[in-house]
Amino acid sequence: MILLLSSIQTASAQLIEKAEEFITTAIGKSTADRPEYSDTLVVDQRSRDSIRLQELELQVQEMKLNEILLRNELQEAIHSTQAADSLKKAEQKRSIDSLRILTSGIPVIIDRDTLFTIYTR
Repeated sequence: MILLLSSIQTASAQLIEKAEEFITTAIGKSTADRPEYSDTLVVDQRSRDSIRLQELELQVQEMKLNEILLRNELQEAIHSTQAADSLKKAEQKRSIDSLRILTSGIPVIIDRDTLFTIYTR
């Protein structure tokens, strides 16, 4: 029992010693352990760099979105132009077919071979 009490006292003394050591190092830090003004500048610069990096990443995302929107607009313009062209060609073909039906054509013949026929109104 006495042996047990002496080992507990030794352990608690060691704990007290370590606690006192920890407290003195935490409270009584020397000025060498504290960050200096230049360290603060480095931290501020890192913060600004981090913020700038985030801003640049946001700009890149905006540019990608704008690129997608512009590509969509371009595809829509191409599609509408192709649709208008196909309608115009269909109208021209209808007009030409109508002209062929209503008028008799004049054949263009070279060496007894008809190259094409001219239709006029």
